[in-house]
Amino acid sequence: MIATLLAVDIPLIIFIGIVVLLGLAFIAGVLFIFLVLPGKSAARRRRERRENRRRMLAEFVFDILDRR
Repeated sequence: MIATLLAVDIPLIIFIGIVVLLGLAFIAGVLFIFLVLPGKSAARRRRERRENRRRMLAEFVFDILDRR
């Protein structure tokens, strides 16, 4: 009787453990795709900061010229 229970329980526990691990791996993969991959590269951030500085300087100069 105990041998029969162990023969059924152990593979069932292993199967449930594998299913849970696959589920966790899926959730981790989805989080990785949504949180890590769409990030901007460092070069793109530098370029955007440089463009923003130029735009701000141009707006500042045009504001000064418009006041005259």
